[in-house]
Amino acid sequence: MEPKLAKLLTYTNDIIRTQKEVERKVILKSYRTLYQLGSWQPCSKNKDYLKLMKKAFRFTLQVYQEPNYEFISGSVFHPIEIAIITADKFRLGAKSIVCALLHDILKDKKVTELTLRKEFGAEITSIVVGLTKVAGITATGSGNECSNLRYALAHFSPDNLLIVLIKFAEYLRKMYKIEQFSREKQIRLADEAYGIYIPLAHNLGLDSIYLELQDLYLKFKHRIVYDAILKKIRATKTTKEGFLERFIKPVCTILKKEGIQFTLKGRTKSIASICNKIKERDLPFEAIYDFYAVRIVFDSDMGHEYSSCWGIYELITNLYEPKISHLRDWVSYPRDTGYEALHITVMSPEGQWVEVQIRAKRMHNNAEHGNAAHWKYKSNSLGKEFEKMDGRWLERARDFLSKNSYEGEQNQISISVNKIYVNE
Repeated sequence: MEPKLAKLLTYTNDIIRTQKEVERKVILKSYRTLYQLGSWQPCSKNKDYLKLMKKAFRFTLQVYQEPNYEFISGSVFHPIEIAIITADKFRLGAKSIVCALLHDILKDKKVTELTLRKEFGAEITSIVVGLTKVAGITATGSGNECSNLRYALAHFSPDNLLIVLIKFAEYLRKMYKIEQFSREKQIRLADEAYGIYIPLAHNLGLDSIYLELQDLYLKFKHRIVYDAILKKIRATKTTKEGFLERFIKPVCTILKKEGIQFTLKGRTKSIASICNKIKERDLPFEAIYDFYAVRIVFDSDMGHEYSSCWGIYELITNLYEPKISHLRDWVSYPRDTGYEALHITVMSPEGQWVEVQIRAKRMHNNAEHGNAAHWKYKSNSLGKEFEKMDGRWLERARDFLSKNSYEGEQNQISISVNKIYVNE
């Protein structure tokens, strides 16, 4: 631990020392967590921001600390928790942590903009000022949460994207603490998830957050349904440790052998997606058996997309037995929304059904972000906002996230396995 930080957290009064020992340990653990998360982006500029992060952490403790060395727990832990969520969920390095730690410092009138600029420079101050403007709109009660983001959504820049993501982290923190709120506020937060943050996560390609929020929405908007499905999932014992990795490995091997350029993602279906399937197909839970899903997105020119889809279909069905009655050919016959893909359900050697989606990259982009995107027909408030914005904002945002977020070695195969989210 840094000497300066240790000194800052040393209490002079024995009673205070006893009372605050738990907070002290939490703060030290949080500092180590942030340092580790901030170190994950291996570039020279990030090292400079890492030094600034240490300064921002000490600075935050100092400005939120009372003269008698007692912490105002709600105040000091709020920016630390936002910083951890920002760093963990978005993986954008130490700069994002600095901004998250300082995000409320002007709004709370702890320092002046001039002091902040002197301590952290123009770039960080500009982002914090942007966050303060967004928070100011919220405080006045003008517009809804979606409109409050309009300041940052107006035009794309990495800094504006960071403002959106830190606001996203603030919202996630509320959702993680949703049990503490009144039923009225729980419903409001759930509605914001459905109308704003679920489609935003979907469009930014933040898959794990998208699934997480879908389940949280279901849990607090339709608790009885959520609990009933969760109980049945646990009773079926369908989630097998390491199953998806074992299923995906031979698929990747054969696709590489054929020289196909592709990305592949596998996930355990969320409680919300299982609920949607029950409603859409008017089926009982017992009739739902494909608790796993795999998506293959391949590179192809438009003239060969059709044949390539069926070529991959043949490779997959040579590996695993297909359930022909569940073949969905939206390549030959796209949905009304324009959605195109092949969906097949296959049986693994372990006796587990898996849904496999096969898309060309053009089909995928249209499904995720174009006319066939979920938010176009499942969400009104954010969809209307996106229609007003520069159409390239999301494209640039996704490109920035894919190039700048550090999640280990990158190659042609991107396997993301998301376990089923259960919030006890």
